[in-house]
Amino acid sequence: MLTTAQRDRQLRAIHLRLMRGKTWRFLRYIHAREALRLATDARSVLVCGAGHALAEVALAIEFPERRFHVTDYAAATHDQRTARNLAERYELTNITFGELDILEPGATPRFDMVTSVEILEHIAQDDLAAHNMRALAKRYVFCLVPFAPAAHNDDWKRRKRMLEMFEHYVCGYDPARLVGLFPHPRAIRGCYWHDAGQPFRARLGELSDGAIEDELEDLVADAQSDVRMTMPIRRNEAAGIWILSEPHG
Repeated sequence: MLTTAQRDRQLRAIHLRLMRGKTWRFLRYIHAREALRLATDARSVLVCGAGHALAEVALAIEFPERRFHVTDYAAATHDQRTARNLAERYELTNITFGELDILEPGATPRFDMVTSVEILEHIAQDDLAAHNMRALAKRYVFCLVPFAPAAHNDDWKRRKRMLEMFEHYVCGYDPARLVGLFPHPRAIRGCYWHDAGQPFRARLGELSDGAIEDELEDLVADAQSDVRMTMPIRRNEAAGIWILSEPHG
């Protein structure tokens, strides 16, 4: 069994990797972690569309009592090579990797919790994807997506630009749209706040890798300020939103 010091060193190394990517990865990770903290009785977690999966390695270190199965569609699983190597090096026995098409989950076993981060907006049949996530979940579904007021999705020109620029089939999701997909919410919260997460993301882009390591503790604290218990109303308040829902009524 790992000592606390060993676990802290491993976690610090993953934090550095997430931040040095200078993308949104660290913020995605802290919001997924927040959902896991709320879902206290979720012992098994299925991650859909995990991408590079570094965040899931960090979560497996932080929550050693939980079992994570990390998936993506077949063509994207090569992105997980670094995460797989780290999990093997760190001897993490509570994380496994595999393939999953959330539109055709097949005979995938059910898990206490099913999660996806910035996946639904890339799927034209987001209602089917949400249905399949609920079907695979015993206790909870966690879904983080871009935020946009309902009026933005009523503007076909906006939606066309989002599809052309980002391959997003919607401008984003408002609370009502999310609840329509996941009808039994336990929590709905905004993320990527304009006065918290977005300045943090911009700051990462300005720092060298060495400066990120030197300022890591302060950066972790800054990122944590993006975790709030409120929801955005206007697009200029926040760029993301997430829901933690029960899969069945």
